Amino acid sequence: MDGGAGTLSLSVHRGDATVLEPSPLGVVADDADLTSGLRLLERTDSPVSESYTAVAGKQRERTVAMQESRFAFEGANGARMDLVVRVADDGVAYRYVLPEADPDGDGVAVSRESSGTT
Repeated sequence: MDGGAGTLSLSVHRGDATVLEPSPLGVVADDADLTSGLRLLERTDSPVSESYTAVAGKQRERTVAMQESRFAFEGANGARMDLVVRVADDGVAYRYVLPEADPDGDGVAVSRESSGTT
């Protein structure tokens, strides 16, 4: 996180090698711009284990172990966004969660995602 601008980026390293150069993160949803002016509220880390059945392959029943980090952010206008990042032996994934953006259950319109490469 760039503390001065409140912007987010994601980079991935494996050992000494850079797998993904810093890439911007964030979304613009309804009236909330969650691409800058963000402030970190909380970080939680936890192990995750999921099992699933594959449709093909020698080993149909599979289990994957991951490490999950959830970062809670607040935008300049008080809007909230969580960034959930999961890391496993074979990759990295992330998703956005807009926890308080839709109190009446009508859905949240995301007009733009700033995720990408620089």
